[in-house]
Amino acid sequence: MLQFKQGAGGALEGTFSIPDQGLNQPMTDVRLENGELAFRAIQGRLDFKGKIVGGKLAGKLKVPSPVAPPDGIDMSFTRGDYKPAPTALALSAEAIAKLKGKWNGVVSATNPQSGQKIEVPVVVRFETNAKGESNAFLDSPTQGVNGMIVTFASLEGDKLTVRIAAAQVEYIGTLAGNKIGGEWAQGGQRLPLELTKAP
Repeated sequence: MLQFKQGAGGALEGTFSIPDQGLNQPMTDVRLENGELAFRAIQGRLDFKGKIVGGKLAGKLKVPSPVAPPDGIDMSFTRGDYKPAPTALALSAEAIAKLKGKWNGVVSATNPQSGQKIEVPVVVRFETNAKGESNAFLDSPTQGVNGMIVTFASLEGDKLTVRIAAAQVEYIGTLAGNKIGGEWAQGGQRLPLELTKAP
């Protein structure tokens, strides 16, 4: 999703977001000339160029991935609002009562190329919507992620399983009061993660 506004001095500003993944990042180098739009996002790692015709924008998005075509991925946008629907989780009333609220933790990993230690704060939020359905979301403030949808969650006894399809994440932990001790699995890595419930 792309959102634009006129910034200071009349310059065009915008944000690039993937609502299903909770990603929302400011654009840089935004240019609109003769119906052609270009911008960069995610610290220059994404590069888009396209043409506006009527209420549609079509172009190519270049991403730093070995599986992406060198000239970019075909991408088109249509004018209008989009809000992803959260997944209704099959959690019992007892389970959601134990889980409801914010759970904070830090995933610690080592960059395989640089050997540098990386710490990524994560927040898992369990909520109940107006329909009485249970939903959950992942936030990662330092990664610009807010509201990534949890697509599966179960609590069997004290064993919690959470899956997030958009990020290919699985977290399995053991609930003990206001703490969950477990393992975060993503991209072939398994990392310890302890979550603590916010007061």
